[in-house]
Amino acid sequence: MVLFLLQMDYLYLPLAAHEALGIVLFFAALAHAVRSRAWFRSLARGRWPAARVLQALGVVAAFVCMTVLMASGVAMSGVLPFSGLSAWAHEAHLAASHAALLTFGFHIGTCIAKGPVRNWRENALRVLALGFWVLWAFYGAYTFARLNVMDYLTGAIPFFAADDTVPLVLALIDYASVMAAAAFVGFLIVRIFRLIRRQRSTDVTRAK
Repeated sequence: MVLFLLQMDYLYLPLAAHEALGIVLFFAALAHAVRSRAWFRSLARGRWPAARVLQALGVVAAFVCMTVLMASGVAMSGVLPFSGLSAWAHEAHLAASHAALLTFGFHIGTCIAKGPVRNWRENALRVLALGFWVLWAFYGAYTFARLNVMDYLTGAIPFFAADDTVPLVLALIDYASVMAAAAFVGFLIVRIFRLIRRQRSTDVTRAK
């Protein structure tokens, strides 16, 4: 994720560094997919409750964003002999990079939610962590609006209009905050579905 956040702040990097990091990011994502091959094999087995569907959709969305980012990046680099791709590739790259903020974050949140459902009140550290995450998510939602992420997604802003006078560290925090908000949404939705399913299972057991 650090690599991706650096890519989002490409105005601070030389173009060659941005392209090189993009290649590294692609292979890092590929390595992550290979390491998760057991999860992919498990897709053909078991039931598909709502939480599992959301987790799978998060993976698909992240994969689509990564694929579009790589394809559009290659098209913009001029490596391909086709003409007329640059304008399309630029718009696609811009939209996919901002969509990836949300899909990557959502994917992280659903992965965290796969852990066992615990009583957070029994552990002060978990309560503090959750409280910090909630506050960070609110700031991320504010940053989502301030950075006009939705306008990039819809193509309303056809070029990268970031403020390069902002220090790199603060720019990284802003993009990380948007991802944190998306992660919290993914975490919260999956946990709610899991709690509903567990409650239904408990009710069925009691009815027997």
